[in-house]
Amino acid sequence: GGGSGGTLYKIDLATGNVEGTFATSGTAFYSWQGIGGSPAVVGGRIYFTGVHGKVYCVNAATMTLIWETDLSAPNATRRQPVNQSNADSWSGPLVVIGRVYIGCGEGEDPNTYGFVYCLDANTGNVNWLYVIPASVAVSDPLPAWATAAGFSIQADAPAARETGSSVWSSCAYDSVLNRIYVGTGNSQYKTGEPSAGTDLPDEWYGS
Repeated sequence: GGGSGGTLYKIDLATGNVEGTFATSGTAFYSWQGIGGSPAVVGGRIYFTGVHGKVYCVNAATMTLIWETDLSAPNATRRQPVNQSNADSWSGPLVVIGRVYIGCGEGEDPNTYGFVYCLDANTGNVNWLYVIPASVAVSDPLPAWATAAGFSIQADAPAARETGSSVWSSCAYDSVLNRIYVGTGNSQYKTGEPSAGTDLPDEWYGS
């Protein structure tokens, strides 16, 4: 908190010399700033997250930006329909077969859902996103442009009382089952629900 952002460093392994940097800026929940997780280096590109909910793709040779996607603000060009200003990203990205998987959210904010995003590795555009718990969002209409872009809301488990649980781990990929696994933190009551805390154990997706 209180800084100007975060910096990604490219350091020579043998000499320790800094060969390049890339700076980020932005503020997240609790006014945190900086880089949220370890970067992934794939195909001459560096993929990493800012705590403030942005995903970056940087050229590994030149340390220049290729694309940037904000997971906290709607963007029709990026096919990003979510408006959650406190959707922090504490996990590093997973890059598999041309896609980037990212977890985000803020478990300590009762108005913010948790998400797993799948982005196109070349463009940063959203292929799909999963809301934790997805059932909470079924009653929330998608923007017209998101519907036009082909997004739809899939039915899920019965509605839980909590809003989202933040993703607290980097995604893991199982190539045999073609599944993504994530670890989540505590969940929060929806706005207007009891303020004493969440039910224990957390319902469906929390903890």
